[in-house]
Amino acid sequence: MKLSLFSLLPSHHQTEGRDLFDIALDRAVMADELGYHGFWVAEHHGRSVCTMPNPAVFLAAAAQRTRRVRLGVAVSVLPMRDPLLTAEDYALVDRLSGGRLDFGVGSGISPVEYAALGIPMEDKREKFEESLAMIRHAWSGEGGEVEGRFRCYGDLHCPVSTAQKPGPPVWRAVGNPEAARAAGESGDYALVLAAPDMGNHDPMSAMAAAYREGVGADVGSRSGAVGTALSEIGAAGDTHAKGRIGAAVFVMPGDTDSEAQQEAAKALDRLAAAQSSDPTGRETVARAIEGGRSFFGSRETIARSLSQLEKAGFDEVLFWFDYGGGPESQIAESMRILSPGNSSY
Repeated sequence: MKLSLFSLLPSHHQTEGRDLFDIALDRAVMADELGYHGFWVAEHHGRSVCTMPNPAVFLAAAAQRTRRVRLGVAVSVLPMRDPLLTAEDYALVDRLSGGRLDFGVGSGISPVEYAALGIPMEDKREKFEESLAMIRHAWSGEGGEVEGRFRCYGDLHCPVSTAQKPGPPVWRAVGNPEAARAAGESGDYALVLAAPDMGNHDPMSAMAAAYREGVGADVGSRSGAVGTALSEIGAAGDTHAKGRIGAAVFVMPGDTDSEAQQEAAKALDRLAAAQSSDPTGRETVARAIEGGRSFFGSRETIARSLSQLEKAGFDEVLFWFDYGGGPESQIAESMRILSPGNSSY
């Protein structure tokens, strides 16, 4: 199972006088050096806790400072942007990174962010599917007139060809078994952005199982990475033909479970305060522990949780360290503790 990093870049992060984006770029470099598989960032707008309105700009900068680590967006909120502009931006990221882009997509869940952009949330699922189809068309190089329900183009052509063919892997954000199965049926990968307690309960296993069912379903042609692998080699043993499902999980390592749980509760309370919510860190940590797959604990405890996710069918885990906006020294130490190259882990 691949180990990656996910960064929210919260506005309440303790920067200690440094620029937040310089910190994030240094974190990407560190992930590259420590052997992490991927480095993912979010997309949010307006008065959000996250300060990443255009991940493509950040990932292009990160591409110039890293050499090996894959670079992902989790997720690009497709109904909020023009499909052709999105296709162009991320095609450029894929080229600048030498084919290291992972393209996570979703329709968004925040009414506040939709309102900030002056975009209605009605029909967002339909807008999402149309936008994704148009992005794929733009990457295909076919061009020509394309007319949709929400967008029409005289010549839908992306001037920048992607390094990965037929395009970067698409990871659909999923939050329930039905969405996970649909991602599998579409031929795309699936990405679960888990709540701190949901990430440690049976719903995760249910989503992984539903995704595999979708990948194995007889639904005809597929447009994503799974479909490409099947059409090119037709081999059930190919990794891409089997699909991929990942999970972003809240993590807090420590020398002992008790120490890690206390720090996680404080971090979750800081996140709640930034969202003007009631502090429930201790209760959330307790629910995670009750679920039996807590990522708040010693390296041994976290290793057991990773093993359970792998047995459930997950291929990649995105460690989420910065949700609490703690000092960067703590996040850097957590990255080292859980790094793939740490022989004691």
